Amino acid sequence: MRIVVLVKPVPDPASAGERLGPDMRLDRAATPAVVNANDEYALEAALKLVEQHGGEVTLLSMAPS
Repeated sequence: MRIVVLVKPVPDPASAGERLGPDMRLDRAATPAVVNANDEYALEAALKLVEQHGGEVTLLSMAPS
């Protein structure tokens, strides 16, 4: 079984406030990123399925550079 899990890094909600750039957009270079919590749950579920039934997990991610 092959399972694909989509993951997206998001700004860390525990970081000290949002850092806005001069264009009033989030300055991603100044804000730490973490994996979205729901994506972590999906990865955990995929790993459990592979543990029970065999196969492999592939992670796909899209994020700003």
